[in-house]
Amino acid sequence: MRYTLRDGVLFACAASILILSYSLQPTSVIGRDLHTSLSGGEVVSSFDTHSGFQGDGKSCTVITFEDDAFLQRIQQQPNLWKPFPPDETVKTLLYGVYTDEYAIYPCVTGKDSPEEPLIPPMEKGYYLLEDRHSQAKENPDLLERSSYNFTLSVYDADNRTLYYYKLDT
Repeated sequence: MRYTLRDGVLFACAASILILSYSLQPTSVIGRDLHTSLSGGEVVSSFDTHSGFQGDGKSCTVITFEDDAFLQRIQQQPNLWKPFPPDETVKTLLYGVYTDEYAIYPCVTGKDSPEEPLIPPMEKGYYLLEDRHSQAKENPDLLERSSYNFTLSVYDADNRTLYYYKLDT
């Protein structure tokens, strides 16, 4: 069988599409962001509203694992992942603050519920907060800014569930 130049170009295009589609899989992108392999994980839900002005929006991908291999991988990165309970900033982002004088609603919310926490309370877990805001170095207090650009990953060790959340305002 004789191959033509056209056949070679078609094969190269098909191979490129296959490679590109794999590299854009949510688990590939998230694993790269977290510096951790997500092998053995299964995406159980995902949403993304980042179609707004200047890329504003929020997204969340929930990945479950059958065993503790992912937990072991993040425990090997103590400089990245912090154990629960979360610090005050992360606690406020996840669940808000409610007092008699004021209420701060959570920032990590679902697609259609802007006042309800997305991630359920948990006892055993780990979190990784990446502040992507342009003023992060000048003003390190994320909660004192008028806009947010952060990625918060939370791993529920009891339920073997990873929540990967991005907010851009």
